[in-house]
Amino acid sequence: MNPILYKSTETQFDTNGLGALADAVRCVVTEERNGLFELELDYPITGLHYAEIALRCLILAKPNPVDDAQPFRVYRITRPMNGVVTVYAQHLSYDLAGIPAQPFTAPNAPAAMAALKANAVTPCPFTFWTDKTTAAAMTNAVPASIRSLLGGVRGSVLDVYGGEYAFDRYTVRLYGARGANRGVSIRYGKNLTSLEQDESCAAVYTGVYPYWTNSDGALAALPEKIVSAPGTYDFTRILPLDLSAEWQERPTDAQMRARAARYIEENAVGVPKVSLTLSFAQLEQTEEYKGLALLERVSLCDTVNVEFPALGVSATAKAVRTVYDALRGRFDSIDLGDARTTLADTIAGQGQQIAEAQRETKTFLQQAVDSATAQITGNKGGYVLLHSSTGGKEPDEILIMDTPDIRTANKVWRWNKSGLGYSSTGYNGPYGLAITQDGSIVANFITGGTLDAALANVVNLNASNITTGTLNARWIDVVNLTAESIISGILSSVDGNTQFNLNDSYIDLKGMGKDGAWPVHMRLAKGALHAYSALGGTEQEAVRIVSSNENNGGNVHVYTNGKHAVELSGKAYGGRIMVGDPNERVRINMGCNASNGRTYLTLYNSAGQIMWQVYENESGNAVVYQKTS
Repeated sequence: MNPILYKSTETQFDTNGLGALADAVRCVVTEERNGLFELELDYPITGLHYAEIALRCLILAKPNPVDDAQPFRVYRITRPMNGVVTVYAQHLSYDLAGIPAQPFTAPNAPAAMAALKANAVTPCPFTFWTDKTTAAAMTNAVPASIRSLLGGVRGSVLDVYGGEYAFDRYTVRLYGARGANRGVSIRYGKNLTSLEQDESCAAVYTGVYPYWTNSDGALAALPEKIVSAPGTYDFTRILPLDLSAEWQERPTDAQMRARAARYIEENAVGVPKVSLTLSFAQLEQTEEYKGLALLERVSLCDTVNVEFPALGVSATAKAVRTVYDALRGRFDSIDLGDARTTLADTIAGQGQQIAEAQRETKTFLQQAVDSATAQITGNKGGYVLLHSSTGGKEPDEILIMDTPDIRTANKVWRWNKSGLGYSSTGYNGPYGLAITQDGSIVANFITGGTLDAALANVVNLNASNITTGTLNARWIDVVNLTAESIISGILSSVDGNTQFNLNDSYIDLKGMGKDGAWPVHMRLAKGALHAYSALGGTEQEAVRIVSSNENNGGNVHVYTNGKHAVELSGKAYGGRIMVGDPNERVRINMGCNASNGRTYLTLYNSAGQIMWQVYENESGNAVVYQKTS
């Protein structure tokens, strides 16, 4: 099935969401036993849903041939390389890292799994299940994330009870044994001769010798001494197993046998320390490899019979890692033996995701170098021709083409005394990539390297979208810059007197006043023009022009020594001139009443009292008021 893109808030996954990612180039799901569960997707920037792929959105994809499609949350998106981005996503269950649980104590495995949800501090949409019935106390002493309590820290569910997890959307299942033995057998030296294998059988133990001691030196051991590992061996190699820290008092024989058997299971005692990668993409389904077709039936945590005839070992190994091609519906590879990561590794990795999202595993430059190296060193075929551009007998250029005939070639490298260029449309060009004799470089896509303004002058730069970084005029001389969209930052003159602040939306203009006697400052911000003067050494507002105020009218304000002196008001009052500070004393107030169109003039004394007033009455006559005392 094609992976499907969903919004970050999706919970049901029963629709096509934002759409199927049918134009994805690659989509693989990697799952490890009690470890990572992640998706990688390559998607072209020309794809139908490219603009909708964002951090925290969800991608639904099959993790193997058997299980239902699973949702993966996007946590990292690389910059495009050759027009393709790589999207990294983690299984939805990683969300449990952000849900804390308060302290609790549980007496057994089912109670512990139930306690995770019951003690969640925030709403928890996940459900928890287990088939394990192990009776042992688990204590969560301090608040911790539910994901860390599942496994990866001391005293976690996995630490106390063991088992193998299966994550299915919003359900977490803990099995005693997740997989099964489906009868698949791998024989070293026969059907694995060309497979990648990393084996170390020197440390294979055939059993353990459990014992217990106390501070007095008393020793307790089993009557039979040895608990054997499952399998067939033509040698004996026993591992002493100190269980003194397990019990305060002398344990019973049954307790020691059970603990030894559990140790053998958890530590794969008897299993060769082998890391075996079965890569299906590299194998042909010949008679020699017909047995490998059975591995398509193998699921994560299934056991496979592994035989080492030369060492006399016949044992089993778990499928600990699967890489599934979700687009083609087949495994890319299956690893048998030792798991590469653990749940603890994935929890530790989540704490670095924010930093990792900003810091590539390889730098963008290194990616570009690697890509170029792979293309050049991986070249196969091509035709080299010494050619005369004038039709003469002596060649004057070198051609490297995809066909031996100039007339039919599409991909052409052309090198002559005028320069070196590449055309994808034949000998006559156009040459979109070129280095010419006059020092010009033409490149549609520069993927790596450094442009140093100390060594290069940039002229006629056309940038449709500069979205991040800093253009520092101290280090770069830019001539004839055309930019369709500069979305943030501060555009500043070298001396700092002229600034366009795109973040806080204002323009600053600074200079010197009349005859250069004092500094002046003008700021245009949020519909208002402010003029400041620094006469006397302290910058104070001198003039303010406001396009509109709460009364829906424009205003002009004049200040003297920081105090309001004159106001010209607009629409709200029908026009008004006021002299003085309204917060202290108004001296003169004259204007036209907006409601009735009548004019007025009022004079005030130093105490703010009306001394003299003239206004127009309803009859259109002047009314005069004068204070008599």
